Amino acid sequence: FRWTFSKQKVLLEFFRNHESMYNPQHVDYRNRELRNRLLQQLKDIIGCEPSEAKSKFHSLRTYFTKELNKVRHSKLPGNGPVYSSRWELFHDMLFIQNAYQPRPNPSVQLQAERRLAKQRRHRADECRRCTDRRRIHRS
Repeated sequence: FRWTFSKQKVLLEFFRNHESMYNPQHVDYRNRELRNRLLQQLKDIIGCEPSEAKSKFHSLRTYFTKELNKVRHSKLPGNGPVYSSRWELFHDMLFIQNAYQPRPNPSVQLQAERRLAKQRRHRADECRRCTDRRRIHRS
């Protein structure tokens, strides 16, 4: 099966319209019978096997979460400009971002806090050096 861009868009639209297919918190998420019926409907629409559709959605979701994590990480203090994904399906997949909340990662937050503290110390050192130079020039 060949996944064209338009077929990927149809796949994402189908999943967007059927939250039970992707959201673990949905009441019907574990309903295999419903899932199989929906995958059969998708097969009738785009002509792919249910296993291919599940696999493709999984790979798109994985890539999306990597891109989303880049955006989130770039928004932490001291990380420079905010990352903007150029992946053409990024905005089409925003519907899943609330279904998959990242686990808290204290090491990432700690690294950002350490980087910010280091920048503050560096600025304070620069200010002290400037003040010392002014004193030397005044004497």
